Amino acid sequence: MNVLQKKKTQEIIKELQLNDGHLKEIKDFLYSMEYLNCIRSGHIRPEDTVLMLSLNGAQLYAHKASDCWIYIWIIFDIDPEFRYKNKIVLVGGIIPRPNKPKNAESYLFPGLYHVAALQHEGLCIWDASQDNIFVSYPFVALGAAVRATLRLSTTLRFLQGGSKVY
Repeated sequence: MNVLQKKKTQEIIKELQLNDGHLKEIKDFLYSMEYLNCIRSGHIRPEDTVLMLSLNGAQLYAHKASDCWIYIWIIFDIDPEFRYKNKIVLVGGIIPRPNKPKNAESYLFPGLYHVAALQHEGLCIWDASQDNIFVSYPFVALGAAVRATLRLSTTLRFLQGGSKVY
């Protein structure tokens, strides 16, 4: 979690304390009770990276069905103003096929396996602004798909170690 997000999370928690557990408005993922509960319980540490996995079909040509499927990683620790920009969104993989994949997990497996390994072993990161090395454990907060028929819940449950998917 970067300094800006850490500060914002602290402001949200303070607002909850001042308003008997209520927020005036919910502007972003950081305002969700699930996220805040994970912060409070220690499931998400200040050094951890919070991710979202999204799978969607892409129509490359006009007047033609989806030509391929793409899955991306979105980093929630980045300000919402920049989080969805091309330079920030991380492409996990491209699945070349006209119809939805019958077994999406087989295409997602390499990326999910890598994230699961990082969740267990951590990722060493050097913060040049503070000349500090820290270990981040990625936390997959959300999994999203274009259709309800693409079930990612079993895959994400594996990623969270069999516990509740947040």
